[in-house]
Amino acid sequence: NNLLVSTYYLAFMHAKQKELLVRLGQVGVLTAVIAYVVTREIEPLFGDRTGDVDLFGTPRGSAMCKNDLASRVPQAVQLMDIAFPWKHVQPNQTPRMHSWQHPHPANWVPELAAEGNQAKKWIVITSINEPTEQVQQWATLYPEWRLLVVGDKKSPAGFNQENCTFLSWEDQTKLGFKTSAALPWNNYSRKMVGYLYAIQHGAEMIFETDDDNGFKPEMPLTNFLPERSNVMTFKADPATKVVNPYAHFGIGSMWPRGYPINAGGEKGIHSDAPLFYQSESPVEKYVPIQQALADLDPDVDAIFRLTRATELGSFKFSSSASPVSYPAGVMSPYNTQNTVHYQGAFSLLFIPGSVAMRVCDIWRSYWAQRLLWEVGGEVAFLPASVDQLRSAHDFLGDFLEEVQMYTQAGKLVSFLRAWECNQPTLFDCALKLTNDMAVAGYWGATDVDIMEAWLSDLYELGVENPQIKGLYKSIEVGDEATITTMTGMKVRR
Repeated sequence: NNLLVSTYYLAFMHAKQKELLVRLGQVGVLTAVIAYVVTREIEPLFGDRTGDVDLFGTPRGSAMCKNDLASRVPQAVQLMDIAFPWKHVQPNQTPRMHSWQHPHPANWVPELAAEGNQAKKWIVITSINEPTEQVQQWATLYPEWRLLVVGDKKSPAGFNQENCTFLSWEDQTKLGFKTSAALPWNNYSRKMVGYLYAIQHGAEMIFETDDDNGFKPEMPLTNFLPERSNVMTFKADPATKVVNPYAHFGIGSMWPRGYPINAGGEKGIHSDAPLFYQSESPVEKYVPIQQALADLDPDVDAIFRLTRATELGSFKFSSSASPVSYPAGVMSPYNTQNTVHYQGAFSLLFIPGSVAMRVCDIWRSYWAQRLLWEVGGEVAFLPASVDQLRSAHDFLGDFLEEVQMYTQAGKLVSFLRAWECNQPTLFDCALKLTNDMAVAGYWGATDVDIMEAWLSDLYELGVENPQIKGLYKSIEVGDEATITTMTGMKVRR
C-alpha cells in the first residue's frame, strides 16, 4: 500500500497540469504491474511459505491465476506476459537426452497412416468458420493437393466440405501426438497438429494459408519454386539487419506485419528507391521456405491499417518482379497466409502458443530464418499468387494484440543476429533457440515444452534432422547484442 501511495504522490507532484491525465494513465499501468509483482514475486516471501496459492487464493502458476488477474487489470496483461513469463524458465543445469539424439535402428521406417489418405502435397488451414468460398476453392481446384482444415473448440460441429479432411478438436486428442497435448486450445498454434498429420500421411510439401485467401487463376499453386532454385539475392552490408520485401515488388511505401517500426527511416526501406542485388541475374539458392505475397488487402500491421484505411483492398504488387531471397544476417518477416515449406524445413513449422495471434507467426518467421542460416538456407519471396479478401477485423483490437511486436521486433532481430547455436543438429539448435528466446522474454516457457513435444513427434515420424553446417557467424550489433544463454547468464557479444 505504501508503495502504491508513493507512486501516485510522485506522479502527481511531478506532473504539470496539462500532463496530469497522461501521468495518471501511466500510473494506472504501473499500478497493475506492481500489483502483479507483489502477487507473483514478493507475496510468497511473506505469505504462505509453500507458495501453493497467491493472494487471491488461486493455485500459483495456474491458468486460473492468470485469468483471475486478467479480469482485474485487462489492459496490463500483455505487458505482464512480456515482462514476467507465467511459468519461469529454468536453465538446464544438467544435459538431458532427447529422443532425437538416439539414432533409429538401421532397418527402422516411420509408421505411416492408412493408404487411403496419402498425398505428397498438403494445404493446411485452421478455421473456426463454416467452409468459406475460398476453402471450397482450395478443396476442388487442385486435385494434386490434399486440403486439411484444423478445427478448434470454437469451430462449427458440423463442418463439412468435400475433398477435405477436417480435424475436430476431438479428433486431435485421438491422434497420439505429444504436441497436441502440449498445445493450448482456442489458439492458432494448434495448426501444428495439422502439420504433423500431413507429415504422417506422406507430405513432401506443405502449403499453408487462411480461409479468407482466394487463389489467382493465372498464378495457381504451381508458381512455387523447387527448393533449390535461381533467385535474385539482396546485397547487404553488415549493418543491414532487416529489409522490406514489398519494396522489391513495387510498393516500398507499404511494410509487412512484423517489420520493425524503428527501421522505417533506413535508406530505401519505405520508399520505391531501387534496391541492390548480388548479381544482375538470379543465382542458385537453397530456399525450403517460400512466401508468396497477396494482392488487394496484403498482410500489414494495424498502424498501417489505421492510417491508410481508404487504400485497403486496392493494392497490386508487380507480377513481373523476380523471386528474391535475403542472405544470412538479413531478415524479413513472413506470415502463414501464403507460404510453402519443403521437407527440409518441416521442423521450422513451429508456432509459439504463448503470444498473441497477431504476433505468433511473425515470431516464428524470425526464429525460423535464424535456424535456416545454420543449414545454408534462405527464405524466398515470390510475386502475389492470391487475392486476400480480408475478413472483418477490429483494427484497434489488432493494434493492442500487436503491441509486443511493435516494442520487441527490432530487439529480436538484433538478438537473433548475435545468437550462436554451438549444437550438432538442427533439432538441438531449435530447442536451444526456443529456450533462449523464452529466457529473454520473447515468449513463454510453455513454448519450450511445446518445442520438446514437437521435436519428439517429428523424430517418431522420421523427419530429417540435418547436421549444422556452421556457415553463419554472429554479427556484432552493439549494445543490443545481449543474449541470454541456457545457464541464464547474459553474455555481451
